Amino acid sequence: MEYHVVAFMDVLGFSQMVRSDSGSEIPEYLPIFRKVLAEVRNRFDGKEGLDVKMFSDSVVISAPLSPENVGEVANACAVMQCQFLAQGILLRGGISFGKHFSDDLVLFSSGMILAYELESKRAKFPRIVVDKNLLDYFLNYPGLKPGLRNNVCGIVLEDPDGCVFIDYLFSGDFVLLSKSVEKLFSRVHTGEDGVLEKMRWLHDYHSYCATRLSRKDLLLSNFKSGFSLVG
Repeated sequence: MEYHVVAFMDVLGFSQMVRSDSGSEIPEYLPIFRKVLAEVRNRFDGKEGLDVKMFSDSVVISAPLSPENVGEVANACAVMQCQFLAQGILLRGGISFGKHFSDDLVLFSSGMILAYELESKRAKFPRIVVDKNLLDYFLNYPGLKPGLRNNVCGIVLEDPDGCVFIDYLFSGDFVLLSKSVEKLFSRVHTGEDGVLEKMRWLHDYHSYCATRLSRKDLLLSNFKSGFSLVG
């Protein structure tokens, strides 16, 4: 077992999607999952050791630990979040590192356990939280190339609660993603457990990105945000 950087992501509302497809002659969500996973794999094909797997409602992206692969995994997570959001699907997750083994039969990983704990205990909202120990490893790596540093710092934000997360709305096609966010708000049932809290966070994050991009025409409402850049 070698050290890997590992992302663990949970698909929000997955059970309902499975039930919906199971009751329909033509599945709606299964083709989306197959398409997005294939696109992410193809986009990052050839990257050293990068592996993408989905099982049940979970997606795992891993690669041997190196500063370059911290960037690759972070970018892969951003791309995946954007691709799913464009289809009206939200992800929540964590990125960490640790000893890791994966083949066609077995996924055995302390890195995945740490990433899962971030997802289950810290993420809370539709965001992928980055382990600060991983960020310390990356930012303090001897001889870290400025371009790589700027790339990674450019796709993360620090939330007011202190969590650093993947800045997927800002890194993607914001106009397209804004339309997807609007659709989510139009159909969400806020009476469901935890839904209102998650959507309020997404609302504030979206508004913060619209302000950064000087796209006030895309604001959902006025707000005050405590998000801050990293690095």
